[in-house]
Amino acid sequence: MKKLTHKNLNIAYRDLGIGDPIIFAHCSSGSHLIWMPLAEQLASQFQLFLPDLIGYGQSDSWPNSTPYDAEADAEIILALLQKAGRPAHVIAHSYGAAMALRAAIIDPALIRSLHLIEPVAFSLLEKFGHEKEWEEISAIGSKVIHYCEHNQKEKASEIFINYWSGRFAWKITGDAQKKEIINSIDKVAKEFSILTSNNLTKEDYQNLYIETHLFYGDKTQESTSQVTHSLFDLLPNATLTAIPGAGHMSPLSHRSIVNKLLIDSISKIGE
Repeated sequence: MKKLTHKNLNIAYRDLGIGDPIIFAHCSSGSHLIWMPLAEQLASQFQLFLPDLIGYGQSDSWPNSTPYDAEADAEIILALLQKAGRPAHVIAHSYGAAMALRAAIIDPALIRSLHLIEPVAFSLLEKFGHEKEWEEISAIGSKVIHYCEHNQKEKASEIFINYWSGRFAWKITGDAQKKEIINSIDKVAKEFSILTSNNLTKEDYQNLYIETHLFYGDKTQESTSQVTHSLFDLLPNATLTAIPGAGHMSPLSHRSIVNKLLIDSISKIGE
């Protein structure tokens, strides 16, 4: 793993392959490893940058004594885009996809195309009047934050995992994975706090003309489905594709289908 320094944090990333650059960004409580099976298929044609976002994998955690910076992970994506040396494609999921959108709004000239699976830009739910979905995800975020503040990290982790993967998901999660999730749940709480209070406006998205391909699982939670459809309505150069039978964690649960969709999506850029 290579390292870059950002805001006094050591950020780990993989750099492999040769060709046009692609930047990857993973979901909350994940790491670059989620994308490695796809990276192995693309490395013969593209130069790939796969970071561990702040607090995950081999990257440093955000200090609890410092207020979290809403743009910190987006700036990591931007730093890797600058390392690429030319406009790059971006493939991202969930929290990583929300940060990729923020990076694109900050400096669109660095990005050639966006390929995003269910970006969790939750503030759009409130902006579009999706009250039920907004209240649901706000309640989940509030519970995760509450239990983290009271040092009940396993309870916070259980709520988080069960929301995204099913009501009994935590019970069947292996001990090693549970430990990793518990160790990173403070970062998840920080992410909820910025995603539900996002200061980006509808106009920010409407003015983003980058070619964008949006994907969502047709069995996913209504919160992320509504966000993805709202982004499709806002972004002026976007497509929308459903992933049959998939929930929110489609890059893991439907890996072969998702990887094929993303490879096809990348291959069509510029046609």
